[in-house]
Formats: sequence, structure tokens, C-alpha cells
Amino acid sequence: MTTVPKRRYGNVRVDRARSHNNEAIRLRESQGNLYAAAQARYNVAIALRKAGRLADARQYADAALHDFQTYGAGAADMVDKTLTLISDLAKTDTA
Repeated sequence: MTTVPKRRYGNVRVDRARSHNNEAIRLRESQGNLYAAAQARYNVAIALRKAGRLADARQYADAALHDFQTYGAGAADMVDKTLTLISDLAKTDTA
């Protein structure tokens, strides 16, 4: 029996989850629900950060921030959380 190294297995699982989330994002956007699309992007960014894929995580976080910002004060909490995530990603990337 061949064992898959843990890191590779983690990336495969992250890629599969990202694929499913990309489909969910596409569907939410087609329904005009940018807030739900932004939430999905934020969640993908978190998963990618945990997998050590900081550049990919940053792209999803930036897109989530853009969508959250279109909701103004109604999404202020998620804007703050996403800005914190982006800041953490920047710090980790330069560490």
C-alpha cells in the first residue's frame, strides 16, 4: 500500500474544496448574491492560508473584501475580518 505524504494529501483536499467552493461562488454570483459569494471566498482564503498557500489565499481574500465593501456598513464586520486576514497574510508572507 502506498502512503500519500500528509502535505500532499492536505493540498489535494484543499484543491478539491476550492473547486467545490468555486462552483458555489459562481452560482451565488449568478443569483446576484455577492455577499454569499464573498463569504465563500473568505472561507477559501482561510483554508488556503492553513495549507500554506499564501498567494492564493491573498487573491481570494482580496476578492472577498471587494465584494463585502459593496455592502457598506451592513458588512462592516466582515470587512474588518477580511482586512485582518489580509494583514495576517502579508505579515506571514514577509516573515
